[in-house]
Amino acid sequence: MSSLFVDNVTRVPTNVETDFFRLWVDFLKPYHDLTERESEVLTCLLKCRNKLKKDIHNDELLDQALFSESTKRKIYTDLGVTASNFHVLIARLKKKGIIIEDKLNKRFIPKLKDDAKEFKMLILFDFNDDRR
Repeated sequence: MSSLFVDNVTRVPTNVETDFFRLWVDFLKPYHDLTERESEVLTCLLKCRNKLKKDIHNDELLDQALFSESTKRKIYTDLGVTASNFHVLIARLKKKGIIIEDKLNKRFIPKLKDDAKEFKMLILFDFNDDRR
């Protein structure tokens, strides 16, 4: 049975514009097993999605804008990779279930509020042993 009591709190100083999304992708490593370069692409996609979300409130339009040619061009330019290399990386993200039908898998998108000053996440370790 769970309670609202928190056993431990760890604060991670970060900035949404610079390193939050990289920390998020790193934290989720056990769930995605991406290479370093694939993680960089996902981080950039999440940053761009967060910026676009400020002006686009419809999720379908947001996904279309995120995967538009101009946004993809900006991402691969920022990453310093060629267009063909970028498309290979996108294909790998699709194969690994990070991108599904030209949409980021919702499982990997943090639910940040527009005006958030912090992001809280609860991790519940559910012990499945016979001690009880």
